[in-house]
Amino acid sequence: MTSEVKDTGITDEMLVAYLDGELTPDDLTLVERALEEDVQISQRLDLLRDGERPWENAFEKLLEQAPTAKLEAGLAAAMRAIEETAPAPTAVELNRPLPANDQPKQSWWRPAMAACVAVTLMIGFAAGYGTNEVQKPQIASALGTEAELWRQAVADYQALYTRETLSTSLTDPIVQSAGLLRVAEALGLALPDAVSKVPGLDYKRAQILKFGEQPLAQLAYLYKDDIPIAFCIVRLDEADRTAKNEVRSGLNIVHWAKDGYSLMLVGDLPVDELNDFARDLEGKMI
Repeated sequence: MTSEVKDTGITDEMLVAYLDGELTPDDLTLVERALEEDVQISQRLDLLRDGERPWENAFEKLLEQAPTAKLEAGLAAAMRAIEETAPAPTAVELNRPLPANDQPKQSWWRPAMAACVAVTLMIGFAAGYGTNEVQKPQIASALGTEAELWRQAVADYQALYTRETLSTSLTDPIVQSAGLLRVAEALGLALPDAVSKVPGLDYKRAQILKFGEQPLAQLAYLYKDDIPIAFCIVRLDEADRTAKNEVRSGLNIVHWAKDGYSLMLVGDLPVDELNDFARDLEGKMI
């Protein structure tokens, strides 16, 4: 950036060098004189001194909105999980003096690991899920139940869908039946062809995604040839429960659990209609 204020010859580089104390005596005199005579240059210097953006105010707003308590609790849970699952030192390691050149490593290891876990938690919180199987139960309890996390992950994914996302899906009945069978085998759950024949929904395809280490089935439909709807199933350690409604990522959701599986229907349509489709699908699964 080499902009000049008016035609004084004072560039941004000169102002930055002034702030850093790196100007030559002649340039220093020139800049100081310009600052006294030109309000615009003085204002420009203030902007450069603050990094040219009100970053502090922006980050204060971000921190006000951040789920600080949950993130801190999640970080603590993650650190406990790492410590609990780390291999215990052997007797030889306990008795061996630490080499002098290894001493600095001890000072940065824990903060560095904490920083890595914090970033993972923040990404996982925003995107839905991002931890390994050992840490998952402890972190899930801090950030939300496993059932809540999978629904959030699905809603975030579904929010990216448009009509065009599904417009190229193959509609050949043989292909669709084969897709259902493949997904059913991955889940270890029977998926009758009837789930592809829901009045009011145009069935498009079945695919397998992944939540943690579990396969996650997604059956995709179009509502009124325009609105993407997804019927999703995953095996979770969740007790049977009746259907409930919620909103995630701006989409309506109806979710329930049966026989060790968690199920949900999600889409941008009225709750009453979504519930009707869910009841129809639940009936076809019996």
